[in-house]
Amino acid sequence: MRKIQEASYLLFLLSNAAFGEEMSLQINERDVNLSPISRSMCLIANEVFKVEIPFTADLGTYHFLKRQTRSSVLFKSFEPYIRSNYNRKEHIRYVFLNVTYNNLSELGTILRRVAIYTGRDYAELKYQYEKFLVKHLIRNELQAHEQLIFFNRVNYRDFLMPQFECCQ
Repeated sequence: MRKIQEASYLLFLLSNAAFGEEMSLQINERDVNLSPISRSMCLIANEVFKVEIPFTADLGTYHFLKRQTRSSVLFKSFEPYIRSNYNRKEHIRYVFLNVTYNNLSELGTILRRVAIYTGRDYAELKYQYEKFLVKHLIRNELQAHEQLIFFNRVNYRDFLMPQFECCQ
């Protein structure tokens, strides 16, 4: 269950185009309302992995995200593709994928590693993730204002097209 939750977090970053620090997930640790992230992770686990993970309250999600730093199993397993920085002065944690959005080779490698990490079949994972991306593009469960709380842009959908090519 833990690996599914961690892989769902990684796919959350991927599906929201958190490529590089300028497009990173940004969490202000003083002003935390993480229920949209928790809802997204539950949705990804359900739709991609066919597993129900518990919806954690804000504090539980906050502690989960805070533990996912360079020393965590997730970060060690996906080195060098995932990064985290913390701005102590502003109390903001930045989490991002250290790849370019259109590098199909690296996107494929990330998906292969997710399949291995969770013990899933790679072809099935790609298929389920592609179905999730289509749904995410057409009918995102998060409202736009919830999305913008964590990401510094409105055009994240533009950065998802290479992921479809990767899933082919």
